[in-house]
Amino acid sequence: MTDNFIYSFCKVGFLCYENEPNWLGIIVLLCLWLIIMLIAYIIFIILTEIVQDFFSENLEKEEANRQKQLKKIEEMDAERLRKEALKKAKKWEIEQLSLIQKIIRIIFLPFVSIRDIYDFTVGIILAIIGIGILLAIIYGIFLSIIEIFNYII
Repeated sequence: MTDNFIYSFCKVGFLCYENEPNWLGIIVLLCLWLIIMLIAYIIFIILTEIVQDFFSENLEKEEANRQKQLKKIEEMDAERLRKEALKKAKKWEIEQLSLIQKIIRIIFLPFVSIRDIYDFTVGIILAIIGIGILLAIIYGIFLSIIEIFNYII
């Protein structure tokens, strides 16, 4: 292989003497070798940077995920503590009520659920009315189409 390269290299007459590189040819060959080594070094550096970036990004992503999980756990703990504090406050509030206030609270407590039942019932009734109107419109369109066909025939 080197013989073919030297033969091709020596086609340039002033770089060789009797098919052997002279001093100028050796300098040119050394420069070519240095350029090839420099290119290989640059490629090696670029590849190592890419690999390092890839692994450092994965580590950064893992750290970010870990931070998100810690934040979520802290939020869940804060929410749990808030709920416990609300329960304690509500219990304390009920304990502070007088006997008459407690009786009134017990009497009017079912009306909250009655309001929910009322809202649900009204919603169902309105849905049935809406479906009835929609069916009436479809029935009217159907009758119109039948009248058009009867007129054509």
